[in-house]
Amino acid sequence: MSWFYEHQEYSSEKNGLIRCTRLFGQWYVRVGGYDQTTPYIRTMWKRALRRIPRKSGVKRVLVLGLGAGGMIQDIRRRFPQCHITIVEWDTVMIDIAEKLGLFARDERTEIIVDDAARALSTVAFFSFDLIIIDLFRGSEPAPALATPAFVSALARLVHPRGHLLLNVFKKQELFSIFDTVLSRHAAWRYRYNRLALYRPWGNGRAGDPLPAGYQHYKQSREYLRGDCDPKRSVHVMGEGDCLGMSWQVGPLRFEGYETDVEPPIVPGRARMIIWQPLTRRDKPAGWHRSFIQMNFRRTGFAEITNPAAYWEPWTSHAQRHRRRCLRDTRYVIEEVDLETFVAAYQQVQKLSGFLRREFVKMVRRRYAAHGDALHLFAARELATGQLVAGLATVDFPDASHTHHLISFIHPSAASSSVGTGLIDYWFQHAIGAGIRFLNFGVFWSFGDAWSWRGFSKFKSQFGIYYIHRPNPLVKFVGRGANQPRG
Repeated sequence: MSWFYEHQEYSSEKNGLIRCTRLFGQWYVRVGGYDQTTPYIRTMWKRALRRIPRKSGVKRVLVLGLGAGGMIQDIRRRFPQCHITIVEWDTVMIDIAEKLGLFARDERTEIIVDDAARALSTVAFFSFDLIIIDLFRGSEPAPALATPAFVSALARLVHPRGHLLLNVFKKQELFSIFDTVLSRHAAWRYRYNRLALYRPWGNGRAGDPLPAGYQHYKQSREYLRGDCDPKRSVHVMGEGDCLGMSWQVGPLRFEGYETDVEPPIVPGRARMIIWQPLTRRDKPAGWHRSFIQMNFRRTGFAEITNPAAYWEPWTSHAQRHRRRCLRDTRYVIEEVDLETFVAAYQQVQKLSGFLRREFVKMVRRRYAAHGDALHLFAARELATGQLVAGLATVDFPDASHTHHLISFIHPSAASSSVGTGLIDYWFQHAIGAGIRFLNFGVFWSFGDAWSWRGFSKFKSQFGIYYIHRPNPLVKFVGRGANQPRG
């Protein structure tokens, strides 16, 4: 008869009276009349977990608040190979979960019996691919969730490519505290509950702040100088942290800026000003939001924070290929001259002849503008002496940037690790030159050509911090005016 109906009660010093009811084979565990583990809560977390792709590499999970353990089974189904660390302050709740069969310990499940705020110091040596926060006493979220120090400590535990799921029940004002240290990728309501999905900054959400000291490479006067062309009336514009370009198309004049600093309006010719903010999502007076994206929507860079172990932010796949390349004696990576690099690049058949010619023109233009700041790295097969892969970059020390221009790999080396080896060589070069940021250029985003996805996936392995730009702002300025036309 117990399968149809069974009722048990437990007394806890921390949670008070815990009521457990089994109805038609399903357990309902409630504290103070509020669900801890019930079919409703199970469904809520199942739907929340679906927002995290199965292929997102979740291997370490931190759960704050066991809640009788109903969600643990669903985490296991979603990510079968993960190791789960659970923090629960009430031993009675742990006993109930085990007695009712809602949760079973194994070698991949660890329980820490402690207050969540104190327990963070125990797990501070790890980073977690997924953190789930379900901290309540009855209907009230744990007071620690309103403490900036606690939330900041949580944010530090999230892997740079990780996720954090937060349940606040009806206290959605708690989101504003998490918004100060993490990027809110989604927020939703499931019947009575408010939930949110957070990720560390730099995972591709418009508005994410940039690292302290970061200067966009298009605020490097040296970089912009390489785009100048007096024959086409292309010139550098602006001052300080608001540099841009001016160019002519037939009778039309344009100015373009990529910066979070609002471009000043100076008297001059009639023109259209295109301002591409990097992180700002506001629209100052006089500007109009473009309905199309005129620039690349998503770019990305890697930051060298620990030169002694620069590869640590890379994915495990990239680290494995790095080690494999270092052991591979068939190839040597070296710097070559421009004509040698171009000759090898021209043999790449994957690109159309038109694109190959345009990319070569770009490299030659950068060489003419920047000289020795252009670096052409290549992997040479020792047995044949042929270049089988290459990477062209250019350094801009004034912005502490090194910029990816083009790269290639021949089919004969496609199954090797020389592609990762070239990136590793580039990182070492940047460290030797005292450069902090490696700009990987454009990454695929919705609306871009599908052919970009493969190379974007390769580049994304190297600890990339994404800049996802909002649509640009535009302003039309009349001749000789210092105010925009209405």
